[in-house]
Amino acid sequence: MVELFVQSASHRDFDETLAFAKAHKYNLELHSFCYSDTLDGNWKELVSEYKKKLRDFEGSLAFHGVFIGMEMSSLDKKIVAVCKERVLQTLDIIRELGGSTVVFHSDYNPLIENANYPERWISHQTEFWKEIVPIAQRDNILITFENVNDTSPKTLNEVINRVSSPFFKSVLVTGHANHYSGSKPEQWVDVLGDNLAYIRLNDSDGVTDRNLVPGKGNISWTQFFNRLSNLAKYPPICIGVGGDGDRLDNIKESIRYLIDNGFLNGRPHLEIAQ
Repeated sequence: MVELFVQSASHRDFDETLAFAKAHKYNLELHSFCYSDTLDGNWKELVSEYKKKLRDFEGSLAFHGVFIGMEMSSLDKKIVAVCKERVLQTLDIIRELGGSTVVFHSDYNPLIENANYPERWISHQTEFWKEIVPIAQRDNILITFENVNDTSPKTLNEVINRVSSPFFKSVLVTGHANHYSGSKPEQWVDVLGDNLAYIRLNDSDGVTDRNLVPGKGNISWTQFFNRLSNLAKYPPICIGVGGDGDRLDNIKESIRYLIDNGFLNGRPHLEIAQ
């Protein structure tokens, strides 16, 4: 059975997304704590509020970690120190709220054409995450590393291999892979293999990155799900769509599309997409 998450994009839509997830027994991915103004503001009050609202939530919780301005592979040690502080702050919040998974962005910069850059980037990322992962492991939190501007799955996968921990794996954002890399999402699945621990699913047209509802871009979902079926363990899938219109309506439309096309076989609660 596919383990399905739905995404709350901010504090503004938390209540309605939580109600939807509870009603249909889905898991929840939260983005409320991934912004610096929140982390420098009333985040402790927000944690207390969320604790109360999540008290009777029976699903799993995933979190999007802080990402704006984060450059873990920077050559400037002071920048790296700030990144570490933010990551540890995020882990503290996740521990307080009982989260099981967190997503952090890759900061790979494809505009840097220096031949030494890929290896340097891999080395610096490995060093950074090897310090962080034992802390996450202590709290039983899985860190997943997200493709953003990455042009190939190989560099990201090499970081995961070098960190070499069951608490540091990859998350594949299908729309990012389709838009920014030279490889199709199913090719990312082939390379990442069993390092793939989480999927944020959205479509793209290969021209813009708009987090489209599946079926509204040019990703071949049949090819993608066929490749997923080859993995030893089927990764959880988060419906991470934006695009035009109401966000929750887009989530429902996405689930309906996946069910109608046979990609979520075995899921109960099919009525949610009506």
